[in-house]
Amino acid sequence: MCYDVRARTYDAVKYVNRYGRQFIDPTSPWFKLQHWHALAYDHPYIPVITSVNPNYIDFLQWGLIPSWVKDPKQVVKIQNSTINARGEELEDKPSFKDVFRSGQRCLVILDAFYEHHHKAGKTFPYYIGLKNKEPISVAGLWSYWDSVPGHERATFTIITTSGNDLLSQIHNNPKLKGPRMPVIIPKDDEMQWLDNKIKLEDAVELLKPFTSEQLEAYPVRKLRGKNAVGNNQLAIEPYQYAELTSEQGSLF
Repeated sequence: MCYDVRARTYDAVKYVNRYGRQFIDPTSPWFKLQHWHALAYDHPYIPVITSVNPNYIDFLQWGLIPSWVKDPKQVVKIQNSTINARGEELEDKPSFKDVFRSGQRCLVILDAFYEHHHKAGKTFPYYIGLKNKEPISVAGLWSYWDSVPGHERATFTIITTSGNDLLSQIHNNPKLKGPRMPVIIPKDDEMQWLDNKIKLEDAVELLKPFTSEQLEAYPVRKLRGKNAVGNNQLAIEPYQYAELTSEQGSLF
């Protein structure tokens, strides 16, 4: 699962240097908006590189709208159910199978993501990012929805897979069948993922857990509810909970 993320908080030059691409529209209102913490259900616009326009960084809305959606009243409900796409089910789910088969893949550029640890009926958010402080390339699918004139938009979903050793310690939601994590695409595989001419089975081979050794993780302040820290730098600062730092309760 991946519902909480950090995105577009680095200087624009860092993204340009990392990906060797310019932002497609620096005048976009989304260009200046920083997400120290963004919740998927708010359907924010996040930096994305698509297979159809791989030479630029664009901004797409989180929550994929399939082309077969015709009623604008269905859009929010659909988007709430297409925030994530399980990598094991891409060819089975009606919302994802057509875009996956047609090669509409993308890289979702995140600075980090958050997952919640469950203990004694409470949840504790953890920050997960690369140790080298570089942006993270997450596998996604994208679609352009134009069924209703005046409401056209490009949207995406984040693909998830089973959690690695690190996420297995953090992501213990009792409602799920095991830990999950977004599919992080290694730098050397990014162009292959974006290549809409590769065989589907080769694309599927890239949907695997990322190595734990390159990631860092630590608890942060509450991201949701009445005590939520909000969209500011406090969301990324380490925070110690008594329940997690006791002798029996420490994760790491």
